[in-house]
Amino acid sequence: MEQLTQQQLQDLAELIEKHVPEHLGPGMDKFCAVWPNAREALTALQQILNFVPGVSALAGPSISIIIAAGSATSNVKCRQGPVERADSGGQ
Repeated sequence: MEQLTQQQLQDLAELIEKHVPEHLGPGMDKFCAVWPNAREALTALQQILNFVPGVSALAGPSISIIIAAGSATSNVKCRQGPVERADSGGQ
């Protein structure tokens, strides 16, 4: 399974910082509240799917991208501080 590089994660964070408004209303607050649990759930799902033949080839990288984008958004936009950056989502 391919992993996102640190440079790709940094580029993603910079794009989010540049293009996502500072305050997106209640939606952003909800995202910030649920992201840590959502990230854990997505990581668990990714690990489970590794045991399903054929599914992990497409689902694994897709979930990694979602985890990376969510973590980058959380790192840049959530007030409670950074969430651990995902480099592969399923370590």
